[in-house]
Amino acid sequence: MISADVVSGLQRAIERGAVGGGAAIRFDAPTPRWLDFVLPASIWLARQLRITGGAFLFCRRDAFDAVGGFDEALYAAEEIRLCRQLRARGDFVILRESVLTSGRKLRTYSAFELLGAALRVGFAGPAGVQDRSRLAIWYDPRRRDRRGSP
Repeated sequence: MISADVVSGLQRAIERGAVGGGAAIRFDAPTPRWLDFVLPASIWLARQLRITGGAFLFCRRDAFDAVGGFDEALYAAEEIRLCRQLRARGDFVILRESVLTSGRKLRTYSAFELLGAALRVGFAGPAGVQDRSRLAIWYDPRRRDRRGSP
């Protein structure tokens, strides 16, 4: 969910010359307790690296076209690649405003399953995001949302 404050923030960023950016994220409740520790660190790291995940990403059309848009050879992390390409063209900002996104994956997979998936993809290198079979968390059939049992 994107609030009017987020839209105002992105408009200000574009008016100030940013080629694009993203926003901090919040997850709909309930979420597991470990997220209280991991999310602030993740947001801090994203701000330092000036990258954002797929929950909210914006850019100027000319910048999007100039970098060729999303890389369709990637089954995951295509937004990270786009962030890097946009950053090479100009200022890429992470807004102070936040967007609300689904916490379903956090409720349907354990922290160990999520970490294991991330490590498998990371150790595989580029092939990890170019091979759909390595990305079960994104592409396998949905698990039942355990809403109410973080």
